Amino acid sequence: QNANSAATTTVVGGRLNVGGTSSGSLTSSVTVQNGGTLGMAAGGVGGTVTGTVSLQSGGSLVGGEATGLFTITGLVTGATGSTIAAGNSPGILTLGGGLTTSGTLAFEVNGAANAAGTLYDQIQVTGAVDLSGATLSFSGSAGSVVINQPVNILTNDGSDPITFTGA
Repeated sequence: QNANSAATTTVVGGRLNVGGTSSGSLTSSVTVQNGGTLGMAAGGVGGTVTGTVSLQSGGSLVGGEATGLFTITGLVTGATGSTIAAGNSPGILTLGGGLTTSGTLAFEVNGAANAAGTLYDQIQVTGAVDLSGATLSFSGSAGSVVINQPVNILTNDGSDPITFTGA
């Protein structure tokens, strides 16, 4: 999708890719439900959603990959049963309006150091983060992760709280 706009876009049972071989944008609030997915196209160089994103049960949000960043300017909310995957083999998801979810946050970690987006997934948030009731899920190559070496999978602007009472 490039420079498209609508008041609200609903994704039901399919996939809406923003971006592709060129950076793309969608100016719309997005509701994802019933097995639908909002994401950046594999191999994409960047994508931006200007609006809020609401993930209902069964809805998924899949971030960017090492070749590009996927950005959402508004608040992202996720219901129980929804999934947010920061990257697609790992990647970076940038959220400009905060994050509130009781769904699953899925991260791929294949190493540490300063390699967000290449060795591990990262969600970068400006605004408050509320993960009350959320589940954190991890996958990746355990053999390449160094014990006691920090991996920053979730960052925020430092002036807003991060709340987590999940599993």
